[in-house]
Amino acid sequence: ARRVEDGPRRCRIAAVLREKELWLLILAGMLFFYRPLFLNETFFFRDLLYDFIPQKQMLLDFAEKGEWPLWDIYRHGGQPYFADPNNSVFHPVNLLFFILPFFRAFNLILVGHALLYLISAYLLARILGLSPKAAMMSATVYGLCGCSLSLLNLFGRFLAMAYLPLLLLFWHLYLAERRRKWLAFSVAFGVLQVLCGAPEVNALNMLLLLGWTLCFPYDIPRMRRCLQWGALNAFILGVSMIQLLPT
Repeated sequence: ARRVEDGPRRCRIAAVLREKELWLLILAGMLFFYRPLFLNETFFFRDLLYDFIPQKQMLLDFAEKGEWPLWDIYRHGGQPYFADPNNSVFHPVNLLFFILPFFRAFNLILVGHALLYLISAYLLARILGLSPKAAMMSATVYGLCGCSLSLLNLFGRFLAMAYLPLLLLFWHLYLAERRRKWLAFSVAFGVLQVLCGAPEVNALNMLLLLGWTLCFPYDIPRMRRCLQWGALNAFILGVSMIQLLPT
């Protein structure tokens, strides 16, 4: 039987990032989304037009007035703004709205995360030992299937699912190699998921991570794996308190 550590040591992330199959995948993703990238068109379907676009514009309005984004006066006679996780106020991608024209930033956030679907799934597949062509197919299925593309109108959920393969990847590397930097990456992508404002995605993904933790043949006792998974959750929730406490 092959040892667990042979998987992640078969190829390194830096080497995978130079593979032509990955760059062909990125090019294919850019061609798939050429209209919002290059033709000044944008996404608008369903919740994007009626929810997420107005809420992101409101964040800019708060900034222009020099006010903290505390209270949304337009919804339901008034309700908290930044305490609503659906507004994802603290996600770092919001900085693009302060740098670029609104819809250019909006398009780059969505297309950038669509490409991240492809990149992250490819990285996970390669580190687990799949060939470049098989990893390419896995990433295509994950990033361009109907389930993933249908999430585009649900801004927070779409962003959150882009981080799932990276969360699995770095948690797998941590359990296999037991290096703290992989734990730090796992926490970072877990926090980004929380800041997307899709709590049901967070819960389901962490349960999936628990299943992975228990079922993959790591050379660690299962009880210790459970404790490490619990510690990971504690770290993620602790860092995310900037959003969770107001909520």
